[in-house]
Amino acid sequence: MNTTVSRGDPDRLRDNGSVMPDWLPPPLAAALTILLLNLALLEQRRRAHRRSWNGRLLRELRAWDGRLPDELDRSRRRTR
Repeated sequence: MNTTVSRGDPDRLRDNGSVMPDWLPPPLAAALTILLLNLALLEQRRRAHRRSWNGRLLRELRAWDGRLPDELDRSRRRTR
């Protein structure tokens, strides 16, 4: 319950009209925690996805026609 000190009597507290049930804060805290953890997991997956795009691109190019341009094929050693 949100209370404020009345202006006339400093020892007297009054209710400003907002009422929150006692059972509400724990589920709200749990929901907020779950939301933040889900956002952190999404960010972690996004970063891992961003780091692995280069290898995926090369695999997709190989699957597309089986060949890669020499400048993209790091697995083949050039002999000069």
